[in-house]
Amino acid sequence: VEVGGESRLHPCWVLPPPHTSGLPQAERLVGEMLEKGVRAGRMFPREQVFSIADWSMGGLLAALEQARLPLFLDFNRQHWSEEIVPWDHLLGLCQRHPHLPVVLVHESFGSLRDLFAVMERCQNLLLETSYFVPHHGIEEVCLRFGRERLLFGTGMPTYEGGGPIGNVALSGASEEAKRLVAGDNLRRLLAAVGR
Repeated sequence: VEVGGESRLHPCWVLPPPHTSGLPQAERLVGEMLEKGVRAGRMFPREQVFSIADWSMGGLLAALEQARLPLFLDFNRQHWSEEIVPWDHLLGLCQRHPHLPVVLVHESFGSLRDLFAVMERCQNLLLETSYFVPHHGIEEVCLRFGRERLLFGTGMPTYEGGGPIGNVALSGASEEAKRLVAGDNLRRLLAAVGR
């Protein structure tokens, strides 16, 4: 594994649909992930052109859920106004796999109505902060949904990290909430993998 020996880095595998990629069966793939110390998976449904609906990814999602492996979903948002997240499918995914931590990556303020509606219904949906810049957004999520629902991210090396760092550091959230967002929430998720 490329990050072996680096205690501050954790391997994360990109997971394409298992139907055409030559990957092993879902349970075996997740078993290999756990054996190799991989503690999270990431999917790029828009870039790799596949559905996150259960008819497509259900077996893999169930195996990830059983292992409590966090799933980072990245729809490759380029602009805050893009309507690219399939909210019905995301809602279904989170509801059918309630013990699977699902982290929505690079989400912005253009879809707050849909995002907050899904977060209200699904405790397992978390939000990565790299592009989340609504006015007092960090504070609002902490108050409405709990400070455990945010994971710090920068989008580096594609994006510059100063803005996301300032967004959390200068927010009106409590110091304890900032500590959770900045790293403790992710450490808690990673510690639960395989249990």
